[in-house]
Amino acid sequence: MNTPPRLRRDTRVFISAVTKELGSVRKLVESGLKANDYHAVEQADFSLSYLDLIDKLRERISTCDAVIHIAGRCYGSEPKALPDGVTRRSYTQLEYDIAKELEKPVYVFITAKDFPADLHEPEADELAELQAAHCQHLARTGQDYNRPKSREELDQQIRSLQLKVERLEEELTLVDQKVETTGRQLAKWLAVCAGLVVCVLAGQAWLKRDTTALTSKTDRIKQTTDDLKRTTESGIANVA
Repeated sequence: MNTPPRLRRDTRVFISAVTKELGSVRKLVESGLKANDYHAVEQADFSLSYLDLIDKLRERISTCDAVIHIAGRCYGSEPKALPDGVTRRSYTQLEYDIAKELEKPVYVFITAKDFPADLHEPEADELAELQAAHCQHLARTGQDYNRPKSREELDQQIRSLQLKVERLEEELTLVDQKVETTGRQLAKWLAVCAGLVVCVLAGQAWLKRDTTALTSKTDRIKQTTDDLKRTTESGIANVA
């Protein structure tokens, strides 16, 4: 039997960034990912309620192998109706939180102060403070992060992620191997089952033949018995 086909998957990378400040940068990141044969994923619909949005983001990010989180100066938009006790977080910050919750590899880029962002309206001081606190948290996590000063530098850093994502490709290779092993085991199991079916069918055919032969013998014995009975009865009648 032929070996089952290998499982093929694109390496999916979720892009998280505030659109009004880094919309063109998202396109730059997407282009860099495609150059390395990675599939870029984004979340564009933020019109859902808070709980529905969280579920949607969790579903979308769970299908990805890694997340690129680009933090600039802007806080961006946020859900309007928050449940009681929920901390204010922008959509982009929620993407980061969910990626960490799902234990996805997160590649963090904190843009430098003079990074050439897209033109946008300035945000309120309160929002700027929330974003600054988020950037400080990112810098304190102890995980690796990059601080690009220009688009060219960010583009180079994105394209160099090929080395960092090799582990993901190794994991996919292990999945391929497991699928092949499972396929071979399944093929053996099916062969055994097929053998059992053949044995059962052969047994049924044998039993049918023996049953037919036995029935024929029984009929002959019955016929002989009937003939003997008639002969005996005839002899008795003649004697009488």
